[in-house]
Amino acid sequence: MMTETQTIGGAKRPIARILLSGLPPALVTAAGAWLVERWRADLPNPVATHWDATGTADRFSSISGTVSLLIVFGVLFTLIGVGLALFAPHSTIARFSSATGAGTAAFATTLVTSMTYDQRG
Repeated sequence: MMTETQTIGGAKRPIARILLSGLPPALVTAAGAWLVERWRADLPNPVATHWDATGTADRFSSISGTVSLLIVFGVLFTLIGVGLALFAPHSTIARFSSATGAGTAAFATTLVTSMTYDQRG
């Protein structure tokens, strides 16, 4: 276990926490974006991105737009997680926020990637 710390604003922050707050959402997002890009030849263009209550697609996006959406979510939640790990006033808030950021990035990536996967072929 890493016990090294980084002093920020007078508070010591474990380097492992800082890395763990940013690495998981970045890796999950990169994997999702890579998969959607890899499936490009098998996907319709545009792909459905939203469905109404009856299950009929009512919003569409380009494949590049879908990949961009994944990347934007990943960058956003990575920055939120790292920022809170660095600057949250209490370690409990930093841990909770980092986990929430990573979980939200994983959820959004899984949702978009699985909806896109179902449109292959």
